Amino acid sequence: LLLSMAGAAVSGYIVYNYDTIVLDAGPATTTDFVFGLASILLVLEATRRIVGLPITLVALCFLLYALFGNYIPGMMGHPGFSLKRIVAYMYLTTEGLFGMPLGVSASFVFLFILFGAFLHSTGLGNSLSISLLRLPDVLLVGRQKLLSLPAVFLERFLAPLLPILFPQEPLPFRS
Repeated sequence: LLLSMAGAAVSGYIVYNYDTIVLDAGPATTTDFVFGLASILLVLEATRRIVGLPITLVALCFLLYALFGNYIPGMMGHPGFSLKRIVAYMYLTTEGLFGMPLGVSASFVFLFILFGAFLHSTGLGNSLSISLLRLPDVLLVGRQKLLSLPAVFLERFLAPLLPILFPQEPLPFRS
């Protein structure tokens, strides 16, 4: 409950201060830094709980690389970034936490939920599962193929509807 309230607070801060964040061209304020750091820590904790520790450690390694890259010699090294700059980049820009990965995952999660609700409400999901489980294993090359057939249907028939369901304006050219 506490983590969900903290997640709502860090997202609500972006919504509440949207105009200030968009129009402010200066460095991040202390409040931006605190909410951004909390947001990154919450995402890391959610990743640990949902996906597991290995992917969380990979993400943490990349964050540490951005922070301590100035200590790495050779071609892999870089001048390094301050913690405030990393947090501001991850929290306040469209290349960070609220960027394209969130948009793409939200779109496809929506489609999978829609497809699952369609299969459940029509009863096709249960009958499809029963009929596929009755097929010989030779035809399916294992029972794991049961999950791939609905995914093929989703890709074949629902993915072309993405531009219709979610129209997007072309991105402005950056110089």
